[in-house]
Amino acid sequence: MEFTKERLASLMAATRIELTPEEQVKLIQDLRCITHWVKQLDSIDTEGVEPLINMSSEVNKFAEDIPEAPISVQEALANAPDHDGAYFHTPSVDQEEILNP
Repeated sequence: MEFTKERLASLMAATRIELTPEEQVKLIQDLRCITHWVKQLDSIDTEGVEPLINMSSEVNKFAEDIPEAPISVQEALANAPDHDGAYFHTPSVDQEEILNP
């Protein structure tokens, strides 16, 4: 796969990323280097090698899911810095500020 300006423009549109022309040139160069490096892996003989699902042979050890008695509202709010006796109070968040810092 050759990375061209057109392919990058398509990726930028799909991911809604805006890049300066200089950043675009640099990213195209980087992506070409990465794909060249990955293509070198095609020359490796993998006959008889089983594909990996993950890099570790460790198995997840999950704790038993044992239901316990729920805590009371008073216990839940005991260490809350601000509450009204029934609900936690948190500072309001301006969504526009998060999306456009």
